[in-house]
Amino acid sequence: MNKLREERQRQKLSQFQLSLKSGVWASKISWIENNHWNPSEVEKIRLSNALNVSVSLLFPPESDNQEKDRR
Repeated sequence: MNKLREERQRQKLSQFQLSLKSGVWASKISWIENNHWNPSEVEKIRLSNALNVSVSLLFPPESDNQEKDRR
């Protein structure tokens, strides 16, 4: 989920600040950014809305396939 980290850092937000804006726990944001948690559709929408970008920018379809391959 490097796109999430890249966009968050580009906007100069901490994980805690993004958590406040999105309603997604800061620990989950960390887990998502470090590929330890697959976000739900609701979490994807909340994060993309908080960053004012599209879901597909943060979570490109090919990343879904890579996650499935790791299981």
